[in-house]
Amino acid sequence: MGNHKAMIAMAIKVANREGLGGILADGVKIAAERIGKGAEKFAVHIGGQELGMHDPKAPSRTQSWPPAARYQMDATPGRHTAGLDLLVFGNI
Repeated sequence: MGNHKAMIAMAIKVANREGLGGILADGVKIAAERIGKGAEKFAVHIGGQELGMHDPKAPSRTQSWPPAARYQMDATPGRHTAGLDLLVFGNI
């Protein structure tokens, strides 16, 4: 964090599947499996789907319940394009 040139370079490596970018391109779960040596313990995901970068304990203005509940009940817990709240209550 803080090195914008390195972040852009890594994003290009991921897009082109070059070097470490090739390992990271398929997501954190598969990357941890490829790296091995206990990396699986540090891979943050639910069923292979990365989570959003927000506090899962607090509801937002568009959700009637905290994201933590959605992570437990939704078939696609990490998606930002659809969710249990949207599908059930049409809040958005």
